[in-house]
Amino acid sequence: MAAPPAKVAARAILRPTQVDVTNDMTHRYGEAEVAVNPRDPKNLVYMAMQEHYTYACAAAGAPQCQLVFGAAPAGYLDVPGFIKDKVYVSFDGGRTWENVAFPGYPRGHADLLSNSDPMVTVAPNGTFFIAWDDLHLSASAVARLGVLDGGIAVSKSTDGGRTWSRPVFTGTPTDRPFLATDLSTGTIYAASGSASIEGLESGRLGPTSTGNVNAPVSAIDDRWLVASKDGVHWSTPRRFGGGGTPGFSAGSLGMLSAAQGILGTAFSSTSPGACQFFVHAQAPCTVFQTTRNAGVTWSRHAVPVPSASSAAGGFLLVAADPAHRGRFALALLNPAGTTLLVYRTADAGRTWSGPTSVTDNPATLKSKPWMAFSPSGVLGLMWLSNTEPGTPAAGETFPRNTWAAISRDGGATFSNPLQISTGASQPDPKQKVGTTDFDFITLDRSTAFILWDDWRPGEASGFFSAVALADFSFPRH
Repeated sequence: MAAPPAKVAARAILRPTQVDVTNDMTHRYGEAEVAVNPRDPKNLVYMAMQEHYTYACAAAGAPQCQLVFGAAPAGYLDVPGFIKDKVYVSFDGGRTWENVAFPGYPRGHADLLSNSDPMVTVAPNGTFFIAWDDLHLSASAVARLGVLDGGIAVSKSTDGGRTWSRPVFTGTPTDRPFLATDLSTGTIYAASGSASIEGLESGRLGPTSTGNVNAPVSAIDDRWLVASKDGVHWSTPRRFGGGGTPGFSAGSLGMLSAAQGILGTAFSSTSPGACQFFVHAQAPCTVFQTTRNAGVTWSRHAVPVPSASSAAGGFLLVAADPAHRGRFALALLNPAGTTLLVYRTADAGRTWSGPTSVTDNPATLKSKPWMAFSPSGVLGLMWLSNTEPGTPAAGETFPRNTWAAISRDGGATFSNPLQISTGASQPDPKQKVGTTDFDFITLDRSTAFILWDDWRPGEASGFFSAVALADFSFPRH
């Protein structure tokens, strides 16, 4: 039985270091991530996606800002560089930020002029790594190949993010890369690619992973995993599907997290064949899988998620605990989309406990959550919460606030939810999800760092807040 939702603390909003990092009304920003240097907690690297679509551009009738295909601006496929990533660094814990030069493109690929889906992680020695989709994002490229050719580019910095190395390709396909670092081994993992997105088969090796328009296209459409010790030399891409029966793709998002030599990821499936193949369960199923050899082999287990929740919100959050080998947390939305359900395992997925329910208000819709463990085993969870109950009508949006909570026992119990944003943000009803797919949380040993896209400045802006873990209060029993 699910635990009752965590109650909201009756306390004033804290005064965290809330900063508009991007601070630019001439562009729109989103999908930001941040990493903190384990050797210097005041040194952070922040990466966000920038796009040229804005209220002003649309109102002026600029051709590149006219919506096509229902929701995307024409510039996505007509203007190289219409979307691109930006990198910022801080050396004072996030109070001030500097935009640094972007590292460019992999050698021999100066024609890859668009980039998106920013990711950032950090190694135990303080080396930062960033990754992104490096793309021929143009109508001619799509017409030529039927896919967005390019690859996942990775660059690293050994000076706190001030300068970056020449990027290299991971060898995995374009679309939604995720990075994870195992702090105990120093191994960096990258996963990307997915089943067909908007008719573009972004999970096939070939032009989508090498940037070579003449590369042969593979027959398997899946999500792929690679590993590296230095961010330059990467292992052979391995399928999340793990081989076996063709056509069983292991999810389209494939979030991942690693600790103490074990990498975990999860996906949901509504395919009876896939559920039987992966975990010998009836559809729909939720699958948690681990690998200790970068995807050469997988161990898979079913998670006892109610069927109505298995695909709620289109995501499954996964976090590995660096302080306890084999401990993972998995989170998703309940069927109503109003409460986060957190499951936990202490044996790498063989058995599960939970769910623990977490919400600031069980009557309002939640969106864009993220979850992560600190190096000492504190679990952090963030989400956006509408300020009004119910579902907005077509063409409308509700204001929303940013919330977070922490757990000191692996997800069994949580603190009172704490409102992080100092005011409600109301997104543009015509916003594109491409700019604002995800928000983010990461933690060091004393602080939670929370990121979200905020519309209060007048455009989607990249906001950042640092909150001391000691400032989260827990219910009295």
